[in-house]
Formats: sequence, structure tokens, C-alpha cells
Amino acid sequence: MNYYYITGTGSGLGKAIAEKLLENNDNIVFGLSRKKTVNHPNYHHFTVDLNENLKTFNFPEHSDALSINLINNAGILGPVKPVGKIDHQDLKLVIRVNLTAPLILIDKFVRTYQGAKCKKVIVNISSGAARYPFNSWMTYCASKAGLDMASQVLATEQKDVKNKISVFSVAPGIIDTPMQEEIRKADPADFPMLQMFRDYKEKEQLWPPEKTAEHIIRLCKNPEGFSDVLLDVRKM
Repeated sequence: MNYYYITGTGSGLGKAIAEKLLENNDNIVFGLSRKKTVNHPNYHHFTVDLNENLKTFNFPEHSDALSINLINNAGILGPVKPVGKIDHQDLKLVIRVNLTAPLILIDKFVRTYQGAKCKKVIVNISSGAARYPFNSWMTYCASKAGLDMASQVLATEQKDVKNKISVFSVAPGIIDTPMQEEIRKADPADFPMLQMFRDYKEKEQLWPPEKTAEHIIRLCKNPEGFSDVLLDVRKM
């Protein structure tokens, strides 16, 4: 069996990845999110708030695994405000959800599965905002840039390790998800790029989540086909 652990399966890309994987009965999906919206015999849900402590969550052993995969997909946009106007509680929330929680899960995944002889893949869903500075997105950009760097550190550590774990950080492109809806509601006085994001929707330039999901699944199935840690789904 192929085992997939996916955060943020309640909506958007996480849900699309889970549902696409469940079209194959050889896949078992574990979803970590606040709400359960996926229903399938091979889907198992953990009601988790990634803003809170993940101390009680542990990865189980899978003695029959052909592959074990972790997809850190969950993320929040947080405050769309220029520096000097950011609510510090909102800032802390974004860092906990977008960076602290994935790092904890990555660490637990490595502790549990480093010695497993099956294929092991970690895919972190990053953002173009990790690699390009967006006005009024300091917290989001910083959290995703941190995820990129964490991925590169782990890849460096795994390079010559027996039973290595493949790790990638993927910018998923502009997808038609609830986060895009949130962006379009930003205050134009705080976010000078607002019209560009509204144009993405009006001009039908947003990818459906299912399209991006197919690329993420392809990466999990064939990690050997990708040499770079930092990837952009539009160039895969």
C-alpha cells in the first residue's frame, strides 16, 4: 500500500490531492485538518488544529508500505498589511501554521520512517511568495521562505543517508482556492497588487486545484525524476 499524510484536506488543494489519490484503491490517505470533508473507505481523518500543539500526533509504523508520503499543504495567508500595521497575534498564527507545524511533522516523519526501506517522500507546498517579495505579505512570504530553506536543509542531510527520504518544496501556482478569495477581499489601501489578483479570477487564469494535485501526485510517485528541491508546478 501507499500511505499519504496530507495537511489541510478540508478544502482547496489538500482536498483535491486526497480525492485524486483515493481514485486508486492502493492508496490510503490520512488527512490532518480541522474539518472532515472527504469521505472514502481508504480515508482516515485526524481532527487537528495546526495552530495548536502537535505533541499528541504520532506517525504509525507501516510494515506493508510501498511508499510513505507527507504533504505539508495547509497554509494561511494572514495579515495583508504593510510592515508597521501588522497585528502581532495574526503574525504568530501564520508562523505557527505555515512553518512551525510543518517542521514538527517533518521531524516526526524522519524520526519514524528514516529506517524504513520503502520509498519515502516529503512534499512541502510553498509559494511563489517564498521566492519573490510581495508588498504587504511579509509574514506569509517569510513563513514560506522558511519552508523552502527547511526543505533544502533536509535534502542536504539526506543526500548520502541509507534509506534516504526525498524532499521537495513546490510553488503550486495560482489556484482557485479559498485563499484566492481572501486575497481579493484585501483593502486596496494596504495591498497595491490587489487588482492583479482580481484580474487572475476575471480572466480565468486560476488553475483548478485538481490540475495542481495531479502534478503533486506525479512528484510523489516519481521523486527520482526531479533533481531540484525547489520546484514550480508550472514548470514540472
